[in-house]
Formats: sequence, C-alpha cells, structure tokens
Amino acid sequence: ERERDMTPEQRKRKRIDDVERYIADEVGNLPKDWLHMETDHFVVISHADKKFTKRILNHAGHIRAYLEKKFPGLGDDYVPRGIIRIFKDSAEESAFRAGTRSIWFDDAEQVFVTGDKDFSQLWEFERVSRDVTQMWLYFKNRNLHSSMPFWLRNGLVGHMEKARPSKSKKIQFAPDASDVMS
Repeated sequence: ERERDMTPEQRKRKRIDDVERYIADEVGNLPKDWLHMETDHFVVISHADKKFTKRILNHAGHIRAYLEKKFPGLGDDYVPRGIIRIFKDSAEESAFRAGTRSIWFDDAEQVFVTGDKDFSQLWEFERVSRDVTQMWLYFKNRNLHSSMPFWLRNGLVGHMEKARPSKSKKIQFAPDASDVMS
C-alpha cells in the first residue's frame, strides 16, 4: 500500500518500522572501526572522530528543533529519525556513492558528511543544515514539498544552509561558507 493511501497513523507506523529496520541492519553490519550514536531524531553512522560526530549530531538536532519551532503549522505528518552517515574523507564517500548499495531511503536521501580535516567543515555543516531541512519538509508534508514553488523551497533551504553551530550549543545564521573562504 502506498503512503498516500494510508491514514496518518498508518504512515507513522510504516515510517517507524521501515527506518528502524534499516537502522538495525546498518548498525548490525558496521565495520569495527565505525561508530554509531543515536538520539530521538537521528542516528549517526560514522567513520570520523567522536568529537566531530557529536558536533554533527548536535547540529542536526538543533536544525530539526528550529524547524519544529518556527514552522509548527507546516504539516502534521510524522517525521522519522534521520540517518546521517559520516565518512572519514571524501575518497571514502566517493567509494560509497559509487558502490552498488542504494543510498535512497523512501525517496529521501541520507545526510552524507565528510569528516576530512583538509576539507572545509563549514561546508559540511551547510550540508547537514540543507539536507535535514529537505528531509524534514519532505516527511512533514509531502504534498506541500512536492507542490511548493521551486523558488520558495530553495529559499527556505538556502536560509537554513546558513545555520552554524554556536558556542551556546544552538545555531546561529552566518554568511555562506564560500563568502568567508579565501
């Protein structure tokens, strides 16, 4: 049965079951040097250091909390736990993307992050902000997501890309990473 033919409660149950089954499979098959962390809203599968992994997980949580607070009437559908996969470097991410395993989960892409110290981590926080926003909007209200004018959806996502972690453990909105990089 397709989600659009289900009641909100049936969609919620299906999303929970599908996500938790996928997570259990992924976590159960992690290589020894990978770690995973979980919150109520996210699961991180990481090959980066623990400190960076925690920063990404906290940032994703702050983005989702911001969206829930600022856009409470956007929809009533259940948003399942997000999956964030952190690679140790861009070569590892490229190898994963080139593999045969599907990176799509119910039409919503996982959030991919590169923990490479040689790569600008500002870009990675932008990526998390953008992708968490896209996933949240997609699940919160698929009809709105699919019918929203391109410029409006891109405007919201572009705004959220500017969210950065701050020392107060919340988010702040900052200039685009390309504007501050030399």
